[in-house]
Amino acid sequence: YLSFILWPSLYPKLGVDAGGLGLTGTMVQALVMNIMGGLFMFGYVLKKTYDRRMKLDEVKGRMMEEM
Repeated sequence: YLSFILWPSLYPKLGVDAGGLGLTGTMVQALVMNIMGGLFMFGYVLKKTYDRRMKLDEVKGRMMEEM
């Protein structure tokens, strides 16, 4: 974010309006995207782990039955 503030010449290229409002808008947008992405990844990892655990339990159950 500092680089954006340090290089005002980049604002027009990025379509960001240097009037502050545009900048905070983009920052908020980026933050929301990061949070959403983080939550998505977290949920995905949790689901993966859960699925794997369920499979392990199934396998353990079968092994117990066979014994």
